[in-house]
Amino acid sequence: TYIIQYSILGMEYQAFVSGCDHGSPVSGVNHQLWAANTPGIELPSPTSFFQGISSATQMGVQAVGTRGVIAIVSVVVQFFASLATRLLLRIPLVAAVAGVIIGARKIIFPWMDQRSANAEWERQRERENINSNHGGK
Repeated sequence: TYIIQYSILGMEYQAFVSGCDHGSPVSGVNHQLWAANTPGIELPSPTSFFQGISSATQMGVQAVGTRGVIAIVSVVVQFFASLATRLLLRIPLVAAVAGVIIGARKIIFPWMDQRSANAEWERQRERENINSNHGGK
């Protein structure tokens, strides 16, 4: 079992991935906030992040004008697009396909099996209920 720790917009999460037993439907992701019960710690919320971007944009427009902000944003977008392209080109295609297949086997297939087992269990319960109401006929 592997524990993957990551942070999105200042909020920390952890994912548990089991890769040792092919028949075990143990894999899953736990998206609980770690510091939720810690008093005195205020984590930034997504709304405060977007409010910060909005106020920074307004200050930028006042400082350099609309054309300047558009030029700065286009340079930043081009930089991150080229960075993402370079990173994606370094990942072998075979590794990406294998990652998708393993992810499907360990997360999606057990979830689908659990859903079908629950549906079958409900149908069996209904059949038993009907049989017991009709006297087992």
